[in-house]
This record gives sequence, C-alpha cells and structure tokens, in this order.
Amino acid sequence: MISSFGAATFHFIINPLSAYLFSPLLMIGTVLIATMIGTAGTGRIQISENIKE
Repeated sequence: MISSFGAATFHFIINPLSAYLFSPLLMIGTVLIATMIGTAGTGRIQISENIKE
C-alpha cells in the first residue's frame, strides 16, 4: 500500500555520534534535572508534623 504512494523502500541512515552519544547524554541530563526538581523540597519536610496529620 505504501508503494502506491511512491515509497517502495526505506533506507535508514544512522548517525552514530547522535545515536550513541548525544541522545543518551540528553536523556541522562533530563532525568537528572527532573530528579533534582522533584526532590528539591524534601529537606523542608518535618516528619513529626506529617505524623500528626
């Protein structure tokens, strides 16, 4: 069905530098930033106040 639109075959070209270096670094950086934002307020939590509630 796709060949009727003119795309009979697909040739994927993989850029090794992007696939094996930039993408993993971007994912690691995103996870680290999200973790830092998510855990930024944990030092201000008083356990004794939360137990009372």
